[in-house]
Amino acid sequence: MAYRRGSRNRSGSFSRGNGYMSTPQTARQLRELGDDVLEAAKAALKEGVDEIVADIKTRAPRRTGKLEESVKAKANGDGTSYKITIDAKNKRNISYAQFVEFDPRIGGSPTGRFIYPTFERHKVEVYRKIQEAIRDAMNNGD
Repeated sequence: MAYRRGSRNRSGSFSRGNGYMSTPQTARQLRELGDDVLEAAKAALKEGVDEIVADIKTRAPRRTGKLEESVKAKANGDGTSYKITIDAKNKRNISYAQFVEFDPRIGGSPTGRFIYPTFERHKVEVYRKIQEAIRDAMNNGD
């Protein structure tokens, strides 16, 4: 059975579509081009992640400031991928970022959305920065 991009697979999670390469595979391919190429790609990714985190923080509704303060990015062990978390908790120790994101009665904007639109807004630019960093590192290595 073939799965299309964005379709649910048998386990219920979304598939990544054809042509997807895992982070370790990507790192291995970049390392084959030279360690400087991999390092350039990782630096561009970090720069992009930092921009996304900063933008999410500026767009987060501010009642107490806890939501904004809780936006964090953590690199995996070698810096080839990042996990961005937003883990503000209320008095009952319940994370509430998802409620603010999806419930317009709670969020600061009519749509309440501030997380996912920020990712979408930056996606193409981050890809472009990584591509340029790889290209520049390859050209400088000659």
